[in-house]
Amino acid sequence: MARPSLRVLVRRVHLWLGLPIGVRLDLPDHVRPLLRQLSPLFTAPALTVKPTGKPLPLAPLVARAEQRFPDGHLAWIETPARATAPIRINLARPGEPSRRFPRTNVWLDPYSGRILAVRDGRAESGGDVLPNWLHPLHGGEAFGLAGRLLALAAGLAPIALFVTGLLRCRRRRPRRCHG
Repeated sequence: MARPSLRVLVRRVHLWLGLPIGVRLDLPDHVRPLLRQLSPLFTAPALTVKPTGKPLPLAPLVARAEQRFPDGHLAWIETPARATAPIRINLARPGEPSRRFPRTNVWLDPYSGRILAVRDGRAESGGDVLPNWLHPLHGGEAFGLAGRLLALAAGLAPIALFVTGLLRCRRRRPRRCHG
């Protein structure tokens, strides 16, 4: 049996690697139930708090979250839009795929500072692994400088494919390519 050409091999790899990721990105509401069949997925808790005066300053709330996960570093804070909603502190921890969008979260009562719920980004189920890696892979954050260079090359590849395809088309069939 003859070995496939490089062009055929690239096409197959692109199809079989890109198809599941593309479907996941394009149809997240359809894919999540399928992933849930394989493994439980994290669902953000539906929490409410009772407003009891003035909310605490952010510094003690961040300190409380960092006490819960001592190896975590503050990534961002989600302040509540309503007085009855909790505050969410997102902490980046070693071993998580994304530093900018970490999965370690601590929900706190902004009035008492009490921890209401936590999400440990390093103890995720198998079903959460794919969604957790999508952003850092596409943004080039996942593997440091090598990941950024790979994301750059992947981002430039469609342009290169378009230009080389157009040049090939012009060389083979000049009339068809010019309309």
